[in-house]
Amino acid sequence: MTEQKTSDGISDPGNYRKLSEPVSLEDAEKRLSAFWTELYDLRNKHGIQDAYTVVMLTVATEDGDDETVFTSMHCGNELNREPMTAWALGQEQANRQERIIKLMSSKTAIKKPVRNK
Repeated sequence: MTEQKTSDGISDPGNYRKLSEPVSLEDAEKRLSAFWTELYDLRNKHGIQDAYTVVMLTVATEDGDDETVFTSMHCGNELNREPMTAWALGQEQANRQERIIKLMSSKTAIKKPVRNK
């Protein structure tokens, strides 16, 4: 499957599985540093006023467990950081509600039990 790039996201399950493999903490720090630098440069290249990005990585701990790590970065006016985050949360919640409504109204989503007469 090729990556589908839209404003709604990119869907590529195989690539996601590959990127979900745990990395060392040292490797995660290097990846994040490079990512933030490139994101900052990309923002400037395309003239984006404010950008707020949240990322998640799976890190292999020294005791052999995997740990999920979240972090974020904002570029632009710091006063926009919180409203942008609040807008994103509200948008995601509205999108989820829309998906639930579509699923619930789908004739094939929920099959009514057949009753014997």
